[in-house]
Amino acid sequence: MIPTLYTIAILALMAGCIDPGMDATAAVTPAESAQQPTSSVKLTEAQKAEIAKQYGLEKPKDPVFNTSIFSFEWGFSFAQSQPEPASVPEAVPEAERSPERDMLFNMRDITNQSETAVEGLLGTPVRTETGEWTLHRPEEKVTFTSHVYSAKIGEVKVIFIKGKAVRIEVKPKEVFTFPDDAIKAMRAVGLTVRDGLEPESGGTHHLDFAGIDGVYAVRVKEDLKGSPGTVGYVLIVTEERYT
Repeated sequence: MIPTLYTIAILALMAGCIDPGMDATAAVTPAESAQQPTSSVKLTEAQKAEIAKQYGLEKPKDPVFNTSIFSFEWGFSFAQSQPEPASVPEAVPEAERSPERDMLFNMRDITNQSETAVEGLLGTPVRTETGEWTLHRPEEKVTFTSHVYSAKIGEVKVIFIKGKAVRIEVKPKEVFTFPDDAIKAMRAVGLTVRDGLEPESGGTHHLDFAGIDGVYAVRVKEDLKGSPGTVGYVLIVTEERYT
């Protein structure tokens, strides 16, 4: 706005507001300005400076280019603002990716599946037994079928109740220290477990976890008979009724 006001003031003075006593070489008199078209009147820089000095006008020090009304209303110019380049996500190092990198077997693939579906994934069971199971809340006595499969990770025992795999127990061949490697053991059987997950409960020889992959509970049990101090098996129970 300062450049505009300065220009208007100069033009107004040119129209007849200049002091008649000013040197004729430094200014144009009102009579002269009346005889000439306003558009033809041109002042030198020295004349402009003298006029500004006499009437207290301040000449802008630096010219302003490409101004926008948005610069004053919003604090920035839409014409000059440029969108920031889209950020490119950095590649995640292999060692920092999903815990599934430790997976040797996926228990989730067979959770709540039928006997036929599980056999399609694990092959023909090496042992089978049947019996009676007592469900809770409400209490109900039902028959169950238990199949034991030989898998790459180790021995897998699956209990089917009402046609679904509701209890899955994996005895890994790999050695995991108990209790320090409990999370590693759970990841090895395909469970998604965050670092530092604390057990909900447990005892000297077992740890019970909750909130993992939508199942009711996960138990990590020490191998007391075969190799004390190591993980004996990882057990998942899909619902509280099947505990």
